[in-house]
Amino acid sequence: MTEMYFDINQKIIDAIYEEFNAEKTVNNLAKKTSGLRGAELEDALKKFFTEYGYNLMIKALDLGEKYQDTTYHVIKAHAEKVGQFPNVPQRYVEICYLSVLQIEKVNITESNLKRLGFKIENCSIYNTIKEKMGENISNQMFCKHACSSLAKTLYENMNIETDFGIKALMAKDGYCHFVSEKKT
Repeated sequence: MTEMYFDINQKIIDAIYEEFNAEKTVNNLAKKTSGLRGAELEDALKKFFTEYGYNLMIKALDLGEKYQDTTYHVIKAHAEKVGQFPNVPQRYVEICYLSVLQIEKVNITESNLKRLGFKIENCSIYNTIKEKMGENISNQMFCKHACSSLAKTLYENMNIETDFGIKALMAKDGYCHFVSEKKT
C-alpha cells in the first residue's frame, strides 16, 4: 500500500529547496552576471530569472505528480467537476513558494473560479540578492520575471488561459502581490 500524506510530501519540499534555494540561486546569478553592465546586465538578469521560474515550475509539476498526497486527490476530484482553476494551480504555487522560501504558508488573497491571488511578504530570493549583489540590483526587481515565468509555465502546462498581473513589488510596497485572472 502506498503511503499517503495530507500535507505536501516533504520529499518535494526538500528536492526543490536543494536545487532552487536562495543562497544557491543568487550565487549562481552573481557568477553568471559578473562583469556585466548596463543593458547587457539587465538582459542577463531577466533571462536568468525567466529560466529559473520555468525550471522551478517544471520541477514542481513533476514532483507534485510523483508524490501525490490525499489533499491533492480531493482537489483533483473537485477539479473534475468545476475545472482545474484555481485549486490545482494553487497547489503548485504553494509547492514552489513553500519549498524555495521555506515559509509556513503562502498568503492566498483570493481564490475563486475567476481569480487566484497571493502575496509574498518575506522573500529569501529578494533578501539574498540585496545582501549579496546590493540594493541597486534587488530594488530593480528582476526577480519578478521568475514569478511571472513560473505562472506562465504553470498555466501553459495545464492549458488554462490567464492574465497574470503584478499588483505590488517588494522594493516599493514591502511585499509582492500577484493575481492570475482566468480568461473566459
